[in-house]
Amino acid sequence: NWSHEVIAKRGYGYGYYDVFSDNNLFSKYTNRLKVYSQSDLQEAVSWIEPELDKVFDHAGATLLTQRYLSPDELIQEVFLVTALVLAIPERMDERMSYARDFYMAIANRKISLATPILANLRFEGGSGTSCFILSVEDSINSIFDNVKNTARISQEGGGVGVNLSRIRAVGSWVRNKPNVSGGLMSWIRIFNDTAIAVNQGG
Repeated sequence: NWSHEVIAKRGYGYGYYDVFSDNNLFSKYTNRLKVYSQSDLQEAVSWIEPELDKVFDHAGATLLTQRYLSPDELIQEVFLVTALVLAIPERMDERMSYARDFYMAIANRKISLATPILANLRFEGGSGTSCFILSVEDSINSIFDNVKNTARISQEGGGVGVNLSRIRAVGSWVRNKPNVSGGLMSWIRIFNDTAIAVNQGG
């Protein structure tokens, strides 16, 4: 199955971590994890409960691994590293406690993380915010500045909502000429095509 393939590819499974080496479980993730000491990370890997993989049926595990995991990751590792990153803002003396609580809540499916968080937060540049709202003014500059913003947010894994209510309606005046405006639909297509072309995290 998927877990056996990962273990065969990289040469180790759950419980075979050396966080003190230069090439370890955490080396491929965000540098923000450096707020933890190596003894903290050694403790953190001891929290992993491989049995919790079994709460997923085959279809659920396949979807999770294909959409959210890198080819060399196991499910509980992703949950653990995500929990560690989520706990970084907490006070140093409480951070590990929060990280463990986060891991257990995620692993036991007591909370469900939004796609941008679960897919990207553990990597460099990953965002802890899943959705962004852009407000577009009724001008060419504002429209295309926000098309670019849509692309950049989506590239970093964020979801984008766009407020186009300020754009003039069909038949409105443009530069003192009546019945010129084509309305919203052409602009909506541009924003939609941008979001599709630059898929989340792509």
